[in-house]
Amino acid sequence: MAASYLFTGINERLNLSVNGRGEIVNHQSFLLPGLNASYDVNSWLQFRANVQRSYRVPTLNELYYNPGGNPNLRPEKGWSQDAGYTISIRRGWILQHSLSAYNRIIDDWILWLGGAIWTPHNIASVHSRGLETENKFQYKLHNVTLHLGVNATYTLATTITSYLPGDGSIDKQIPYTPLYNGQANIGFAWKRLYLNYNHTYTGLRYITSDESFSIPSYTTGNLQLMYSLPVSDNRLQFTAQCGNLWNEQYQVVNARPMPGINWLAGMAFTFNK
Repeated sequence: MAASYLFTGINERLNLSVNGRGEIVNHQSFLLPGLNASYDVNSWLQFRANVQRSYRVPTLNELYYNPGGNPNLRPEKGWSQDAGYTISIRRGWILQHSLSAYNRIIDDWILWLGGAIWTPHNIASVHSRGLETENKFQYKLHNVTLHLGVNATYTLATTITSYLPGDGSIDKQIPYTPLYNGQANIGFAWKRLYLNYNHTYTGLRYITSDESFSIPSYTTGNLQLMYSLPVSDNRLQFTAQCGNLWNEQYQVVNARPMPGINWLAGMAFTFNK
């Protein structure tokens, strides 16, 4: 069951939305209320805010994956809030910039931990907060479209309470959650050809709840080339990718090295009705 109400005012610049959803899972009922607001200051600046209650039932993999599933998992539940702004300017070029701050307190946060066999566990309560920014610039010169994008996140996710007394996790960053993430994209589109270079940064990640061990930060570069060829009313697309262009030695999961420089090629045919 779900219901919502939308209010628009101040010359249609202000939008307020109240919503609620009721669900029943495993004979347990819960209500998920939320409030959204946005205000268009002018044609290029918008402010927004959101408050939402969340409730996430463990997935089938989290409960029953063999080996490693945990049928005793409890659902995640809590409140989240975020607020921010968006700037969008269109001239002979396009500039888009957004910045958001968010705050979440989640009880029974589900986190996978382990070595040879990974198992999901509930953390009694986690406080996650941070900043996110997305930025994009696009410029068209004759029949060439240039693009540049930079995205970054700062995430501070710490344990408030734990089901294990004295485990040293209180006020520590939860495992495998980096403080800093970022990526940049630069490239161009020319006729049927598209080229993009992606560069990512992933910060240091702790692998234990008490921050006693960590795996280092890493950067990777990836190059993507696409060429589209019309075939009658359909489309044939060729792709080529070079992953880990700079042959970075890194680990996403502890003691599991990722591949060095690698190549991928593909072809797709799209039928248009």
